[in-house]
Amino acid sequence: MATEAEIAFVRRMAAELTDVNYSDELLAEMIDADGTDGTIANIWETKAASFVTSVDVTEAGASHKFSDIYKNASAQALYWRSRVASAADPGVGRVKVRKIVRS
Repeated sequence: MATEAEIAFVRRMAAELTDVNYSDELLAEMIDADGTDGTIANIWETKAASFVTSVDVTEAGASHKFSDIYKNASAQALYWRSRVASAADPGVGRVKVRKIVRS
């Protein structure tokens, strides 16, 4: 069962500080199923999917780069998904050292 600290961590890292989109019970179920990093990755992937139709707007000399919202959400999802992958295979990227044996 997910702890309150884990739920608070997921809320902070996923920028979901209120329970409007994700209730504590739903987050607890998601954490139990996918872990904290997997839950955060899922939330960012959902956010990126909702921002996919955002376009840049230039009007009256002002420019609004709404497509950056999608790019940033995708980057967050990619980061958290890579943490899930590295936790699943902790040996990736590590050097293996052995003592020299003389005969």
